[in-house]
Amino acid sequence: MSEEDLLVEPDNDSGAVSTPATKGRQSFRQVRRELTEEELASPAAQRLILDELDRLEEENVSLKRLRTEFHTVDKKASVLNEKLKRHNALDILSSAALAAGSLSLGYAPKVWAADTATGPIFLVIGIVLIASGIWAKAVRT
Repeated sequence: MSEEDLLVEPDNDSGAVSTPATKGRQSFRQVRRELTEEELASPAAQRLILDELDRLEEENVSLKRLRTEFHTVDKKASVLNEKLKRHNALDILSSAALAAGSLSLGYAPKVWAADTATGPIFLVIGIVLIASGIWAKAVRT
């Protein structure tokens, strides 16, 4: 839009200051905005004002409905984002449990060969960690 589109041209004899025009009907862009008592008393001016008032009231009702719908959808989006964060944390924990359990199971035979009691302990810990990691993945879905 050019600067000319944003300004209303004043009448040469009235000396009125240019004011920003709203995006409305193009036919009324150059019309003076100040009305005298005589002009306001005419039925045509009253009808135009009442038509514009009705249009703006309908638009206001529509915008209020959209605002309430926006807030409802915004709340749902916030709740879903929090659920997603919780699921991501659960995924990280289950993956960590699976990795630690796999490491423990892989280390158990090496320690078992040394004839110490730590081999069976690593085996049990590995099985428990892998089972808990799989269970956490299954509960998430």
